[in-house]
This record gives sequence, structure tokens and C-alpha cells, in this order.
Amino acid sequence: MVAPFTELYVTNTKSGMMTSDLAIEWLEKVFMPVVPKDSVLILDGWPGWKRMIEENTVNSKNLEFVVLPDGTTSKLQPLDLCFNRQLKNFIRKLETQIRYTHSNIIIARRERQLQIVQYILNQFKAPRYKGLMERGFFLNQILDKRPAYFETPDQYCMNVKATGGKLCANCRQFSYCKCSYPTCGILICASCALEHLHP
Repeated sequence: MVAPFTELYVTNTKSGMMTSDLAIEWLEKVFMPVVPKDSVLILDGWPGWKRMIEENTVNSKNLEFVVLPDGTTSKLQPLDLCFNRQLKNFIRKLETQIRYTHSNIIIARRERQLQIVQYILNQFKAPRYKGLMERGFFLNQILDKRPAYFETPDQYCMNVKATGGKLCANCRQFSYCKCSYPTCGILICASCALEHLHP
């Protein structure tokens, strides 16, 4: 873990490329401690997953692996069908707002990137986005039942009708984001959003 980013695990390689050693490290230190028994992990066709799949750690939770055939990830991977686009859109909008209204914040710094990712993951875990998580599984027919209607994270959090002309609860600048959690819903500026983690 990278303090104070308690929900992120950050590591690297000399080359900057993903390796099978990193895949094994991710499986053992990040995924296995939190995954329920008898789960399924859907992977793309990257050859580096093979060594990870063969690791003994997997047997302790009866984890099943499904490796998608080459060239099918964008059509079959549930996250690629819905979630990833929403994630990238949210990142782009938040970073654009920070650049526009908070020019003193340097987004390219590692710490800032980690803050952005941690904030977004925290917001995307809100119960209101359950349908977003289920939609990809419905689109590739893993789930039969269509998820209930949901607002996307940027539709809810960055809704101009909710935030426009209102002040940030922390610093009194103009607000930009609304917290996704129903028990919270505070309005905050893009800069303060990076410090706001809903418990």
C-alpha cells in the first residue's frame, strides 16, 4: 500500500511493462485476500496470466479462471462493455475541471494521480452504481435480468443542475462534484474532491 492511499496497491517494474511476476503479486497481495470463495476471474488472452493461473494460492478459494479468446475482450469482458468507458469519462472530466479551475494543482504528479484514482474508486463503489457494475454482465449474457436504471457516475456527481452556482462545503469555491453516497451528498469543488473519501 502507498500511504495514505489505503485502497490502492502501487508497484512497478524496471521496464514499466506488465509481467507475469506482477500478475502473481497482484493475485496474492490484492485479489486473493478479498475475493469470496468459489468466484470466477475473467481474464483477457495475455500470455502472462498463465503462470498466475498455475499458482497454488488459487486453490485455497476454489477460484475459477475464464480466459477470453484473443480479439474478443472488447466484446466479452464485462468491464469493457460498460464500466471502463464510464471510468475513463469520469477521469477526463475531473482532470479537465481541475486544470480549468485549479491551475496550481499539477495533475501529472504521481501523488495527484493516486488521489484521483482513489477518489474515483471510492465514488464508484457507492450502492447507486450497482446497475453499472451489472450492466456488462447483462450485455454479455452472464446475467439474464436487466439491471435497474442507473445514472452514470458523471451524470450524478457532475450534474450541473445539482452543483451549478453552489459553493463547496469545504472551501467555499464553486462546487463541481456531489458525493455519490446517499447518506452524504455533499457538494465539493474538484480540488476538495481529491480529499473526500466516503467511509
